[in-house]
Amino acid sequence: MEKCNRETVLSVIARIQGGNVKRILVTGAGGPAGINFVMSLRVAPERMFIAGTDASEYYLHLAPTDKRYLVPKAKKLGYIGRLNEIIGRDNIDFLHVQPDVEVEVVSENREKIETGIFLPSRRAVKVCQDKLESAKVWRQKNINKC
Repeated sequence: MEKCNRETVLSVIARIQGGNVKRILVTGAGGPAGINFVMSLRVAPERMFIAGTDASEYYLHLAPTDKRYLVPKAKKLGYIGRLNEIIGRDNIDFLHVQPDVEVEVVSENREKIETGIFLPSRRAVKVCQDKLESAKVWRQKNINKC
């Protein structure tokens, strides 16, 4: 008989669900954009386990995710470590970062994230989060104003 530990339980769940479950972690999952993103995933035909994080105890319970985790604010010590703890605990395949401040922090620490992420370059993230810098780039590229 198999010993009942976390890995055994996860493998049994995967077998029951067909073994083809995508495991996604969504940050800011209790806020409006996070909720909308999760609800969009829920209409996809693929099976998904979705874990959600939020830095606010007041928003966390709103996350329509399978599991919810309270995390430190993105710019606080321990944020990246807490994400990696959750990634390991739930065998997360992909991290979707939703709030801008979390995009900034994860972008700057992308090599420390222990799962897949999909973000533009560090420079692109910085430019997109700064309206003046965005305008300068657009001007350099000859993108006209409306």
